Amino acid sequence: MGKRTRARRTQPRQADLTCQQIADFILDYLTGELHPDTASELEKHLHICPDCVAFMNTYKKTVEV
Repeated sequence: MGKRTRARRTQPRQADLTCQQIADFILDYLTGELHPDTASELEKHLHICPDCVAFMNTYKKTVEV
């Protein structure tokens, strides 16, 4: 996994997140460390992207194991 930085966790990158950004932010989102504005944008993306929902569900299951 890539190196995570505080700056990425605290500042939103852009208004419309891409699937790659969702993948980059997923751990911070699940641990509650993602900036609230970015978390909101991530949730909006999840409402329109079934592939990212599937990725998130798989990621959650992997972390649980």
